[in-house]
Amino acid sequence: MSENQIAQYVDRKMPAAWEVKSKSLKIDMETYKKRAIISIYQNDELLKIAQTDDGASKIMMCVTNAAMMGLQFGGQFPQCEIVGFGKTVYLNIRPSGFKHMVKNSSNPILKDFTVRAVYSGEEFMIDYAGAQVKHSYDGKTEKGELVGVYGIIERLDGEKVVEYMNREDIEKIRSWSPQPNGKAWTKSYDQMALTKAAKRFLKPYAEEKEDKEIMLALMEEEQDPNIEKRVNEHLDTVIEVNAEEAKTETIEPEQTQTAEPQKEPEPPKEENKNQENQNETGKGKKLF
Repeated sequence: MSENQIAQYVDRKMPAAWEVKSKSLKIDMETYKKRAIISIYQNDELLKIAQTDDGASKIMMCVTNAAMMGLQFGGQFPQCEIVGFGKTVYLNIRPSGFKHMVKNSSNPILKDFTVRAVYSGEEFMIDYAGAQVKHSYDGKTEKGELVGVYGIIERLDGEKVVEYMNREDIEKIRSWSPQPNGKAWTKSYDQMALTKAAKRFLKPYAEEKEDKEIMLALMEEEQDPNIEKRVNEHLDTVIEVNAEEAKTETIEPEQTQTAEPQKEPEPPKEENKNQENQNETGKGKKLF
């Protein structure tokens, strides 16, 4: 597809996507559509992927999911962007997008949510018991590399919780990515670190509230590929064992029971009958 064909494709599919958009999305369809198309044009990888019908369909699915979650492309404060490499396409949600979702979705799960990066050279301390963070920078020393990310979560009842993820944990998540050395990580490391940390911080609250919009946003979270490999190996083992058991197991034929014909009750013997009559005669009577 040429750029013009991509624009026509999005234009044709947009009304259907707009029917399922979140109520929190306060923008008209034409503006939203233009911003989505511009974000595609600015990404060479997406333009390559969009050359096939399958690729264009995947990109449009990301646009639909973004509208469903109430997230905006472009503008002064973009909340999401579409990422593509090879044949893979997914919607990357920024921390500002997560903040918007948890506060403004049809069923808010948090009162507020803030996520920030910490750099070497900054003064930083967490008081977990008091749910407070001391984070300052005097501007005199040069900022170093990112050393961690923290989140301040305010629950609906007003309780505050502080979460933290250090650089080692961020690197572990990066190693699970399909492209750990792709442009997203090499060119926008800090942004990726904030996004991945935000997902980890929010996951328990989304699961607790069973919020479908937030859970959809968290679906792209990477997991350790070794876990999936181990699960598959265990399942294969179970299947093989069950197959072997099925071969060796002998099934005994069911024993059919024939119902015995019911015998008719025998009439009482004459002797017993006479005895019963004598007993009846003597009941309640005075004998002379």
